[in-house]
Amino acid sequence: AQGRPFDTASVVYETEVEVPDGAGALRVDLGRWHGSLAEVLVDGERAALLGWPPYGADVTVSPGTHRVAVRVAGTPRNVFGPFHDPRPEPRVLWPGHWILFADKKPPPGAEYEVVDYGLFEAPRLSLVADD
Repeated sequence: AQGRPFDTASVVYETEVEVPDGAGALRVDLGRWHGSLAEVLVDGERAALLGWPPYGADVTVSPGTHRVAVRVAGTPRNVFGPFHDPRPEPRVLWPGHWILFADKKPPPGAEYEVVDYGLFEAPRLSLVADD
């Protein structure tokens, strides 16, 4: 949607959260997302890595205002393709994959088969009471 389908870097989504007294942790649950890994940061410091279900974590926070961010890392898939493979998903890729399409003319860039990366809905943030 941002016009950067070949970008292999990460994208950061952040917000400010007010944590009241009596909260011992902040629960961060990702909804729909796609990437190789999601990193939760609190005030710029790594608090959790999410790379497997259930894609959520409790992170320790003190009372006060905090910057909470989720960094989603992409993959090099959109850079290396295959852009021209007309077969439906799922695809199996290997180093010699391109040979299957060596005699085909590449389609225009607007028709490339690319994968979207990032958060597709806002993470759910909730407070966990101090025991």
